Order: sequence, then structure tokens, then C-alpha cells
Amino acid sequence: MNVVARFLVALLLPALAIVVAAGAQEVLSLWVPAMNGSPFGSMTLGSYVGVILECAACAIAGSWLFRRDHSTLHLGISEIAPAAWAVALLVGVLPQGGVINWRSQLVWVLVAGALAPALGVALGWLLSSHPNENGA
Repeated sequence: MNVVARFLVALLLPALAIVVAAGAQEVLSLWVPAMNGSPFGSMTLGSYVGVILECAACAIAGSWLFRRDHSTLHLGISEIAPAAWAVALLVGVLPQGGVINWRSQLVWVLVAGALAPALGVALGWLLSSHPNENGA
């Protein structure tokens, strides 16, 4: 695979993982009525599941990218889409120049949802870089 194709795969695979996780959250919210319940305060269960799905999908993407080409450059490239997601989510939703209520569950779920893809890619990369216990 040429350099441009590797660059595009490293750039677009985490973005695709974010979109797939968001779609999976919506499908689960439609099919499982309990996802719209609020077991932990004011946030729905679907919000928490969405953060977990984002992290897991991006970890799978990061793991696959490491197995394809484990250069540090590709790790940096694969963090571009999650970083853009975090900036867009935080700048678009949190008040600019205003006071942020850090005690609100909504703020913490938004921050977790913004950082989950970047942490997921890094986690998948990290877990794939260590050999299995049996040395394989």
C-alpha cells in the first residue's frame, strides 16, 4: 500500500469508528427502551453507553492500525480525527467565556464523550504493542 493510502486509512478509520459508535448508540436507543431511562441522575443510560462504544470502537481501530503499520507517525495521524471530534464537541457545546458548571453530569459526559475516541485509539495502539502472555 502506498504512503498516501496509509495516511488516508490512518486518518479516516478512527473517524469511521466514531460514526459507527454514534450509529450503534442510536440503534440501541431505538431497540432497547431501557436505554432512554435515567438510572444515574439526569443522564440517560444511552449517553454512558455511547461513551463506552466510542472508546471501544476507536480502540479496535487503533489496534488494527498498529497491526498494519506501527510507526509513531501513523499514531499521530490516527489521533487527528479524535482530536477534531473533541474540539468540535467541546467548543460547540460548552459555553465560551462563560462559567462551566463542573458539578453537572452533562458536562462530565460531554468531556468523556469528547476524549473517549482519542483515548480509545491510544489504548488500542498500546494494547497491540505488547506481546501476549504466551509470547506469540
